[in-house]
Amino acid sequence: MTQIRVAIIGGGGIGGAHLKAYGAWTSLCQIVGIADVQLETAQAKAAQVDCAAFADYGQMLDEVQPDAISICTPPNMHLPVAQAAAARGIHVLCEKPPARTLAETQALVDAMAQSGALLQFAFCHRFHQPIVQAQDLLKSGR
Repeated sequence: MTQIRVAIIGGGGIGGAHLKAYGAWTSLCQIVGIADVQLETAQAKAAQVDCAAFADYGQMLDEVQPDAISICTPPNMHLPVAQAAAARGIHVLCEKPPARTLAETQALVDAMAQSGALLQFAFCHRFHQPIVQAQDLLKSGR
C-alpha cells in the first residue's frame, strides 16, 4: 500500500495530537513537514519524526508537496490555509471550528469543492458515548 504524504500546519497541542496519530500509522502515513508561525515550535515537533520544519505554510506546501494536510491552527487561519491547499489540489483535514463565521466556512467548503480535493472536519466528539446516546434518542423520537 502506498503511504499518504501528510503535513501538519500548526504545532500547538492539537498539532501534536495529529503528529502522534499519524506517527502511529507509519505503514499508511509519512509525515513530510510541519509548519508553525514559530519556527522553533515547528522544529521541535519535526525533530520527533525526522521531517522538515517551516515557519511559512505556503513554502512547506510547495517544497514537500504533501498529499494531505491537517490544519491545526487557530480558526482565523483555517480559510487561508485551506485555500492554499485547495489551489494545490491537496486534501485537508481541518480542526474545529471550521472557521470564524458561516461565510468563511462556506468559502472554505467551496474552495475545496472546486479543487476536487477531499475535505474533512475533525469532530471526534460525535463518537463519544453521550453523543451517540443523544443521537439514538433523537432518531427514536424521544
